[in-house]
This record gives sequence, structure tokens and C-alpha cells, in this order.
Amino acid sequence: MDSNKSSLPPGWIIKTFSKCIEKEASSNKLKIPQKDFKESGKFAIVDQSMNFIAGYTDNSQKVYDGELPVVIFGDHTRIFKYVDFPFSLGADGTKILVPRKDILVPKYFYFFLKGLRIESHGYSRHFKFLKEKEITIPPLENQKKIVAILEKAEMLKEWRKEADALTDEYLKSVFLEMFGDPVRNPKGWDLKPISDGVNRLYNGANFTKNDYLDNGIPVISKGDIKTNMKMIFDKKELKYVSEEYVVQNKLKYAQKNDLIIATRDLSIKADFLGLVGIVNGNENYVLNQGCSIIDINRNYFSKEYLAMLSNTNYYRAFVKKNMIGSTQVHLRIKSFLNFIVPHPPIEEQEKFSGIVDGVEQMRGYQKQSKQQIENLFDTLMQKAFRGELAC
Repeated sequence: MDSNKSSLPPGWIIKTFSKCIEKEASSNKLKIPQKDFKESGKFAIVDQSMNFIAGYTDNSQKVYDGELPVVIFGDHTRIFKYVDFPFSLGADGTKILVPRKDILVPKYFYFFLKGLRIESHGYSRHFKFLKEKEITIPPLENQKKIVAILEKAEMLKEWRKEADALTDEYLKSVFLEMFGDPVRNPKGWDLKPISDGVNRLYNGANFTKNDYLDNGIPVISKGDIKTNMKMIFDKKELKYVSEEYVVQNKLKYAQKNDLIIATRDLSIKADFLGLVGIVNGNENYVLNQGCSIIDINRNYFSKEYLAMLSNTNYYRAFVKKNMIGSTQVHLRIKSFLNFIVPHPPIEEQEKFSGIVDGVEQMRGYQKQSKQQIENLFDTLMQKAFRGELAC
């Protein structure tokens, strides 16, 4: 998104990043460790994770009291967030950027930063790379018009997310309709431990930073297993190891339709701990420590049944009760295998799997729509910051 000064409209200028902010206002006094995050509270906690709000606190002394709005930058994750309300800071690596309001509309500054391409350097800090960037600055009135256009385009993205969420809710409702609430088991299914339908588990490897490469065999980590039942991973966000490493260490590949479980979670909230998902990409993957491949007896469990079961309140309550650790939490494999669950006839489970396949096909169309909206938004941003929009 670099702009040539000579090609910019009259009145547009370019400044280095450091000349566009009043200060970087992060403070260790505001930061709250993950173990102290609450599920509800008076003040939101903003960190560098994908989730806009990571948790809550009631501690008013931890609230940022500087001028708003600000832009939050994840030094490790390269994520930008626009914050216009009182908040506290989460984990280490969260930067508070206060834009110069004499030359920048804060929301314009946020949109411009989101459009920057900052190359990933793993879990190292990226603020030093951000400081090397230049910002294209139109007159303030033009900035306001650009923001109005991009906000409308961003609204389309939010509507797309809502449609995806409704799809997930539909599958949950179908699951409950077919099998009933696992807590009450109103249909009287046999109750069996998960271990009865599991042949074995293959644990992930304990990779070090030195093992990771820029390309090779993609690595699935615990944070990559989300609530979507069938998971397609963004290769741009994954780390890689060499095929030679995989062969030498006799690691098992995770392939399409394999069932995997997250046995660790970096957050005390444990949103992803214990989640079971189905690999839906066409790559060969390997798993990092904190994930395992579940080799199931397909005459006993369907993969879709187990994956959806891991999203029920019944299962989530079990995970919360059986997790161990303080900051990084774990779920013992033995506890998982001993967990008693309703066991409907495999024919009923397979009917649910067929419904899931149909919904996943529809989700594929939704993904195409989502990509079209993303492309539109990216195109609008590029045109806006080159002065090519009529505003």
C-alpha cells in the first residue's frame, strides 16, 4: 500500500509512523495476567488475541485513563484494534497507540494500519517493523469521508460473521433435537465412557522455536482448534517444520477427516480447551504439543457427533471441572477418555453426520461470499489510501 508522493492528490502528504502518533502509551501498571481475567465485570480487558475483548475486570485502578480513541497493536500477533471506551490491558506485547488528532482522524489511522502488510517473524516482537512504515495522510475532511465508506464495507463483513454464527447455531439446535440435552438424556440413550469408542490417541510434538521454518509441513497448534466443527486452516497463520523432521521423529500426520482435540489452552477461560474438530484441509499437517489425533471406532462414534458434543454445555462443564493449571490449563487425556456420554445408535449419529455434510457444503458457499467481501474491502482500502476514491 506504499504510495508515490507525486501520484497523490493535492493536499495529501506522507509521514513516518513515529510522526503520526503522540505517544505509545502502554503501561505495565495496567496489564492484567490471564489468571485474573473474569468472564464479566465493569471494564473490558483488551489484549493482542483475535478476540476483540479477552475478559473483564472490576479493578478501576487498572483502567487506561488517557485520551480516547486509541489503536491497540499486538506486538506478537500483528493485530490492530480500535478502542473508544475505557479498558484495561491484557497480556504482554499489547501496545497503546495514540494518534495525532491534528493530522489524523483516529478511525482513518486504524483502517490504514489494518491495511499494512507486516511480515510475520514468529512470536518475536513486530513493533520495530511497524515503526518503519509510512502513513498516507489526506486532509481531515477526506479522511472522514474515507472512514464513512470503509465503515459501510466493514458492516458487510459483520453481517457475514452473523450468518456464519447462525449456521453454527442451526447445527447445535439440530443436535439437541435429534439427541436431546446430554445433561438430562431425555431419550434414554446408553451412557458409555468415550474410551469405549476410541482406538488410540496420537499426541503432538514438543517443537522448539528453532524447529520452525518459513515453509514445509504446516503445524496445527492448540489455538488453531476453534468451535467450527470442520476446520480449514489459514496457511498464512500457521508455522512450519521440515518433512525431514517429521520422518526422523516418526510423527503422525493429521489429514483430511481426522479428528483432533485441544488438550491445552493458553487462556484461563479455557474457551478452546477440550474442543474436538475435524480436519477439513487437503494438506498433511502435524500437531504441536497440546493437540492429539483421536483414532475412533467408526462403528461406535461418528466424528461429527463427538465434535458437536464437545460444544455442548454438558461437555464444557466437564472440561471446566477437570482442567488443571493456572495460566496455561490442561485437560488430562485420561479424564477425557473416562468421560461418560450418551451413546445413540451409530445409525442415528450417521444421520446427523449427513446433515452436517449438507450444512458444510452451504458453508463453503458462504466462505466464497466472505472472500468476495474481504476482496471488496481490501480493494476499497487500497483505492482510498491512494486517493482514487471520489471523496
